[in-house]
Amino acid sequence: MRAPDPDAWTRYLEADLAGRPEEAERALVEALRALPRPEPRPGFAARVLARVEPPSWFARSGVRAALAAAAVLAALSLAVVPAAAAPIVGLVGPGGLLHLFADGFTGLALRLGSGLDLWRTLATIADALAAAALRPPVALLLLSQLALAALALDRLAALARSRRSTPHGIH
Repeated sequence: MRAPDPDAWTRYLEADLAGRPEEAERALVEALRALPRPEPRPGFAARVLARVEPPSWFARSGVRAALAAAAVLAALSLAVVPAAAAPIVGLVGPGGLLHLFADGFTGLALRLGSGLDLWRTLATIADALAAAALRPPVALLLLSQLALAALALDRLAALARSRRSTPHGIH
């Protein structure tokens, strides 16, 4: 690194004041090249990123406390559930428990099937509407309704613009 050249700055100022832009540009480049280039101290980028980067969710004490409470509750439930389920298993027996789970699974499958039946019905209605909409008179009616709605929206927007452009109190 060279020491700053005071003559380069003087040449730049003289050329700039005299109206010689090419010479002023060369003198300025020479003067700027002579300036020292500062280097950041070690660890600068890490310090900046530490301040800019948000902390992770797990670094927050509230999140850690909630996770710890959830873990404690899960551990307690592992101890309580078998003790609470033992009388039910004793009353119903292992076969009854298996039957309970099978009934639950069957009920879920039946409800899923009825939901699919509903979707089939809705698909049939949509097919019928689409077939009707493809007929020329119905298509023409739908297009005219669309054009009328677009025209009404345009007129409403024009009315809102005209009310905004007038001074207050004069309509």
